[in-house]
Amino acid sequence: MPILPDQNRLIYGQTNYIKLAFVRLLQAAFSHESVPKEYRWAPTKGDTRPGVKSAQGQRQLWIYRANPNRETGLPAIFVEAEPADCSIAMLGQELVRQVFEFDEILKRDVLVEDVYSGPIFIPVKLTVVAKTTTDREILTDMVTAFVRYVFRDKFQKEKIDYLDIQAGDAGEEGENPANRRFFGSLTVRCQTQFHQVIDRRLYELIQTINMDDIKYGTSEDDLTPMPG
Repeated sequence: MPILPDQNRLIYGQTNYIKLAFVRLLQAAFSHESVPKEYRWAPTKGDTRPGVKSAQGQRQLWIYRANPNRETGLPAIFVEAEPADCSIAMLGQELVRQVFEFDEILKRDVLVEDVYSGPIFIPVKLTVVAKTTTDREILTDMVTAFVRYVFRDKFQKEKIDYLDIQAGDAGEEGENPANRRFFGSLTVRCQTQFHQVIDRRLYELIQTINMDDIKYGTSEDDLTPMPG
């Protein structure tokens, strides 16, 4: 029996996958001996495989998926996915397969699922946060080089293509040296494939919904005063 695509990979599944892929490759790249020790990421103690875990431990560089509640050391690299382009023009809507099952009552095959698949476009933002402008500039340059020259072939093998790479503006925040932070960023616009399975019974349910009473008027709920 064929393995059906994950039904949850349309947006959240794919964006999480791409973010984790960038985290893992960045961890592996910054673990390499060619990286200066002051900018080196290291695996969790006892785990000698680079890029396998996100647990940080004691090290010179922190690499995470972006999380507003996360506590981190500096310098750090945060990976976040911006909203995927789901417009009619951009999100593929190809029906690639239909799944049939034998109905014991009807004694024939019955269509039970439609499988849609197509391209989805996801911008990924890599943000460097550092205590000095020197760290910010060096790490941003290294991230740019890794993404542009080292990671691309690996992503292509995983059917993730780059459409565009743009460096963001450098910035800073904090009023005094003790809490001042410097930012640099790189945005990579990625294209990958989504898979979405639709139960045919859902189509049937939607077709039974009566909308006649809302076409030409309002309901009592529409006239209820808003609080405040």
